[in-house]
Amino acid sequence: MKALKYILSIFLLSIIVSCSNDSEEVINSSKNESTKFNEITQIKSAFESKDFQSIKDASAYANSLIQDIKPISRAISEDDYIENISPRVLEVIESMKNIKADTEASPEALRIQLKEVIKNSSLSPTTTEYSILMYSVDIAIEAIYYAMELEAPEATTRGFWSSAWKVVKCVAGTAGSAGLGAVGGAGVGTVILPVIGTVSGTALGGWSGALVGVATFC
Repeated sequence: MKALKYILSIFLLSIIVSCSNDSEEVINSSKNESTKFNEITQIKSAFESKDFQSIKDASAYANSLIQDIKPISRAISEDDYIENISPRVLEVIESMKNIKADTEASPEALRIQLKEVIKNSSLSPTTTEYSILMYSVDIAIEAIYYAMELEAPEATTRGFWSSAWKVVKCVAGTAGSAGLGAVGGAGVGTVILPVIGTVSGTALGGWSGALVGVATFC
């Protein structure tokens, strides 16, 4: 009987510890997601405050911010850096570029599509590259919203997505460019920039890549 009580006690204790660990993981995950969301909002708000007249102007400004940050610059524009990225990561980015967006739906539908591409890829969810690409999707979608608000404000406000989508020349290319920029910027750590403040190289690279995709890649 004592042995049974002892076993039950150990069993209950293991459940409590397990639940405690799970709760801690959920809390940490929520904190990370909150930080990422705040970071994207921070960058987007900074660009909105500049009152750019076109997405090309915004893209040029983004490029000027990162021109001295070599890993990000290489990730977006230099072929020799692409050769150093994992083939599996490049495969996922290519799949993201090949998505056909539903122009009658909001960008939220594209967000789901892109994340499904990453989830169904050969990348393990526990890898850094997986997390970066998932984050790059959110960056790309916010950059697309920004482009729409900048160049088709009335259509965006009224939910006329088929009209608003027209300002985004290649939404899939935008997502792929964001992924490439985010992967390249990951090695930079955090950077301090005028107007924007302190942000990660991942977010800055992804945002700049996305704007380049909207402005010139298609």
